[in-house]
Amino acid sequence: MRDGTWAAARAELLRWLERCRNSDGGWGYRAGRPSRLEPTSWVMIAKRDAASPSDPGVFRRWKTRDGLLVEGPSDAVNLAFVGLGAFAWLHLPLGQADKGLHSLLTALAKQRGIQLGPSTEVVQDNRLQGWPWVPDTFSWVEPTAWCLLAMKRWNASGKAPSVAQSRIREGEGVLADRALAGGGWNYGNPLVYGKVLQPFVPTTALALLALRDEPRRTQVVDGLEWLRAHRLSELSASGLAWAAIGLRAFGADVSDLRDRLLAYVEPGLVDSHVAVAAQVAEALAVQAEGDPFAL
Repeated sequence: MRDGTWAAARAELLRWLERCRNSDGGWGYRAGRPSRLEPTSWVMIAKRDAASPSDPGVFRRWKTRDGLLVEGPSDAVNLAFVGLGAFAWLHLPLGQADKGLHSLLTALAKQRGIQLGPSTEVVQDNRLQGWPWVPDTFSWVEPTAWCLLAMKRWNASGKAPSVAQSRIREGEGVLADRALAGGGWNYGNPLVYGKVLQPFVPTTALALLALRDEPRRTQVVDGLEWLRAHRLSELSASGLAWAAIGLRAFGADVSDLRDRLLAYVEPGLVDSHVAVAAQVAEALAVQAEGDPFAL
């Protein structure tokens, strides 16, 4: 039974990820490396139903600046990873009742990309304010999508203030504006110097997840069609995992993607990259494990 094969591979990945856990409760990009925000968040999402759950206090102990989780030895604020971290924290036991999480989400809601004037070189609505990669810079697709997912999950809990709803509308506006006319999303702009930029599987899948509760939007319909057609265009473990996670959220059959991902589980354990291993584990999850991206 194919479900059993996928489940066995996922279980092997989760066991390996558990062995990679650091003493502070987090994960580095590779085993034995200092804990970082992106791999820690992805592992927590992938392990949400595991017998050995993630430490719910790891984010409470994480260093912050201006209420936001910091990333790496530089203590920089990467808002895409802050959004990812907040989204992962919302999945932890009692996470939605955590005062630290509420403070983080409140600080995240206050972050906005800067506004710019109209441009003939970059054709988009520069007045829209989603989330930037780092504070006080321009909005981009990936940080906007992760922060939008966190805001929507927070809003669904019934404990979010009204600012979350306004930020949700703004974030959705940015993703709609940045969608490519032929379907899908680039990391940044749809059209620069008269050239239509290329969509990518991870950004398209992530944007679709963030707009999952708006399935009739033209940008969602076109993006989903593009992702279906290009599901095998990025054959890295991460690319295949993103395609599977994004398409699965809309009820598509992703058996072909899961079968290809099996080749990455052994013997290399997705090249020992913790965040990618967690993405693959999530892509191999079946419905019984729940849906972390449900909105």
